[in-house]
Amino acid sequence: MTTPGRPRWPLLLSAAAATAGVVGGVVAARRLAGTANPHILDGLDLRADDVLLEIGSRGIGLVRALAVVEHVAVIDRSQDVVDATCRRNVAALAAGRLEVRLGDPGSLPWADGSFTAAAMHQAVLRLPDLGRALGEVHRVLRPGGRLVRRGLRLCRDHELARMLEAAGFASIDVVSRGIGQQAKAVRP
Repeated sequence: MTTPGRPRWPLLLSAAAATAGVVGGVVAARRLAGTANPHILDGLDLRADDVLLEIGSRGIGLVRALAVVEHVAVIDRSQDVVDATCRRNVAALAAGRLEVRLGDPGSLPWADGSFTAAAMHQAVLRLPDLGRALGEVHRVLRPGGRLVRRGLRLCRDHELARMLEAAGFASIDVVSRGIGQQAKAVRP
């Protein structure tokens, strides 16, 4: 039982730690605190004229991105995440600087070449077809558009590199450290 007005994340953290061990508990604590992998945007070297697509937002770096870029679009498969993102970013939505959609990253609702940068995080773990989603990201990125995917290791580095190459990306760099994996790629 929690006290009204007190955050529930310590309770959720203890449950996560009990079921997933210490690493799971730390990841859950960081995610619930809204700071899970805040450096995902570092690999994109965002500029003021960038138009960013964030897939599977969970709020990762959104406030930071809005401080730099002219426009951010977010897509997530969870209505709860979409609602929470909208509630936390009313001013950016009202100003037209943020667009939040419920949808499938394997079928993105934007026109070809709409974005200059894209960030993907843990949401890719829930995707039925990662290859299709990567192809869609490639489609909506402009030539020279950058993609960063950071989170838990999905597969072997060379397998993810092959998926990115099959989707049409170049300048591919996939690196795993421990249970984490980062991929960077550019749309030629």
